[in-house]
Amino acid sequence: MKDESGLDDPSVDEAAGEPVDADVGGAADRVEGSWGRPPGEAAVVAVIAGGGVLGSLARYAAGLWWPTGTGRFPWTTLGVNAVGCALISVLLVLVTDVFSVHRLVRPLLGTGVLGGFTTSPPTRWIVSG
Repeated sequence: MKDESGLDDPSVDEAAGEPVDADVGGAADRVEGSWGRPPGEAAVVAVIAGGGVLGSLARYAAGLWWPTGTGRFPWTTLGVNAVGCALISVLLVLVTDVFSVHRLVRPLLGTGVLGGFTTSPPTRWIVSG
């Protein structure tokens, strides 16, 4: 696809006509890695995993600070999920439209930290204590 200046727009996949994820290079940019994976993929997986650990620990800490009694409504879970959702929304706007950041910031904070923070164990575990 062409942008307003008439040049090819690299952020749109012509075959699908859809935007391309900014964290993933196009097919022309890929050079096969040692196991047929694009270079840099291991770094993305590593920052997501590390961020997930941090986010999960933060959620666990919130559960310790504001415990839910047996048979009570899990207000901590609701609060953590509401805060995490708001933070993911703000983060994505900031790193895609406002600031120019390293390519690993979005997967680290969005998918890793905030994904781990907002992922909850089954509700029956929370309610049963």
